[in-house]
Amino acid sequence: MVELSEKSPFDGLLPFSIGDVDVTEVKDLSLHLMAPSKSSMAGFVKAVKKDFKSDVPQPRQMISNSIGQTLTRFDHAHYLIMSGAPSAAMAKHCSVTEQTDGWAVLDVRGKNARFVLARLILMDLRSETFPVGSFARCEVAHMAGAIWRPDEDAYRIMVFRSMAGTLVHKLQVAMESVAALEESD
Repeated sequence: MVELSEKSPFDGLLPFSIGDVDVTEVKDLSLHLMAPSKSSMAGFVKAVKKDFKSDVPQPRQMISNSIGQTLTRFDHAHYLIMSGAPSAAMAKHCSVTEQTDGWAVLDVRGKNARFVLARLILMDLRSETFPVGSFARCEVAHMAGAIWRPDEDAYRIMVFRSMAGTLVHKLQVAMESVAALEESD
């Protein structure tokens, strides 16, 4: 009989650093996608207010609760809850799918992280336009993905699990380019 073992999407590829930018895998982050129907949206909003003490997040916004969960608007019809499953009250008002194993998530940190990501993501990632706590669905080096900003010099990137190796390669090339520019100054 074949024995299966759990493997990271970045198995053997992370962590690494080039220049002043570090890339590390985000482990133990659960992802649940929720799709409230139009008829159940009022109940979903009420459950979010109870669990997060806030209105549902607007596009590009993330909200957190006292037990360390984060909720964001994933697209026009879906919400993504990170670091735990939705409460029974929230789940009662939407369809829920567990997404954790389908995504590869990593952190890019360092003073030049924004310049590295500028080579891969066609978004303005400056603090004025993408402050800490922001989230966006976007293309990451031509791959469907998402980015959020947990800290001032850190960005969290997620792509589909099957694209993990490609993401690491694209990051390495971009990091080498930025590091070479730093050395030439």
